[in-house]
Amino acid sequence: MYKRFISDESEIEPRKLNSLDKFLMYDKTFKGKVTAEENLQILYVRYKRDRLDEEITFIFGEDGKNDDGSEKDIMLGEYVGKINKRVLKEQAIKTLNTSKALRRNLVHFLTLILFLCIKL
Repeated sequence: MYKRFISDESEIEPRKLNSLDKFLMYDKTFKGKVTAEENLQILYVRYKRDRLDEEITFIFGEDGKNDDGSEKDIMLGEYVGKINKRVLKEQAIKTLNTSKALRRNLVHFLTLILFLCIKL
């Protein structure tokens, strides 16, 4: 399922199912919550060193600690909410880039039409 999801460029695979799958992999103790410390190995394998800190910050916050200094844990609902927010942001950026490309192509097309009309 993981390989199928990461290779899905058409975005037809169910994202919420993938989010649940990831959370269940992270929840090694089956308590319904995860901590950064418990998941460093999985996160490292998945994101390597260059994106590890970014992913931990994204999931657990800037310092990964609660106000009292204890390790921060998050539950499934909070995790899925963060993932969905990131997906929506990525989709908005992708749509914006596609819109810009379409506008650019339209301008080129209209310029070509205008040029051909002037030649005739």
